[in-house]
Amino acid sequence: MSTNRNAIIRYKTLDRCFRSRSRDYTFHDLLEACNKALVRVNPKSTGISERTLRGDIADMKKPELFDAPIETRQSGIGKSEYYYYDDPNFMIFNQPLDEGEEYHLREALQTLSQFKGLPHLYWVDEIMLRLRESLNIDPKECVMMFDENPNLEGRGFMTGLYDSIVREQTIKLLYKPFNYDEPFEVEVSPYLLKQYNNRWFLFAWGMQEDCLRIYSLDRIKKVVRTNGSYRKNVDVDFQDFFEEIVGVTHHDIPEQEILLKVDLDLIPYILTKPLHPSQSSFRKEEGIIRICVVPNYELESLILSFGDRMEVLEPIEFRERIGNRVARLSERYSTKGGE
Repeated sequence: MSTNRNAIIRYKTLDRCFRSRSRDYTFHDLLEACNKALVRVNPKSTGISERTLRGDIADMKKPELFDAPIETRQSGIGKSEYYYYDDPNFMIFNQPLDEGEEYHLREALQTLSQFKGLPHLYWVDEIMLRLRESLNIDPKECVMMFDENPNLEGRGFMTGLYDSIVREQTIKLLYKPFNYDEPFEVEVSPYLLKQYNNRWFLFAWGMQEDCLRIYSLDRIKKVVRTNGSYRKNVDVDFQDFFEEIVGVTHHDIPEQEILLKVDLDLIPYILTKPLHPSQSSFRKEEGIIRICVVPNYELESLILSFGDRMEVLEPIEFRERIGNRVARLSERYSTKGGE
């Protein structure tokens, strides 16, 4: 039984022919109709054989597929037969769901409903509403939760940004970084939306700066589409880009081998949830692990989140950077609060 795209096109074409009451279809007519439909979708299609068509008709009759009530009758002219549905109201894509199909559909919708608000899943709410009304399917109460922040500022811009990326349209952002008193405008060619640590970031080419820039969605105040000339991404392979870092900040420096000493009772946790895909055990019995990344603020924050249970050994420059942050933290806690 075929389930590829071409098979679906053929099934839909045959379904339309079998339901027709305005004309009769012989086997040759069905073959011609299927081949025309395939050519409309793909002009290079060479069509199907009579054997394939006979197989499609047999498959459509199977109870486990469509259980289609396909019948034939003599045309009265020669030995030709006409193919038709015995039930004029039958449609292959309008059949009631069985118990297993309903369970899996409910399960899938329940999972997708956790991502409401994401631009490429805007249709989930509409589908759920239609299923409630027409098929009496209502997803159960939540049984699985994902890390999402429904109150995240800037979330409302996601659909527009997503569309601009897909349509390759330049946009103008009104953007206000945390350390700025007033927002400023910047025109960009948007490339990618990326989530990290429950925040969303836009990666785009800054038209004025002529370089890749990162914009946090919660700092965007306004998005306006422009008629500027879109600059296609020919510089950044984002797959490699994120393999070199923790988080989203990428400095234009080579990757570095970083050795970390971890408390032995923390090793099982670190091994099952690596700090980075490049992580490997260097001297496991001593609690030393190795990662190869471009150092950035997100990596520093991740290491510091383990407190005194993780220590940077090498490189010395990165160890000193972490040490300076620890020293400043220690200084803050060396005095009484409020002094």
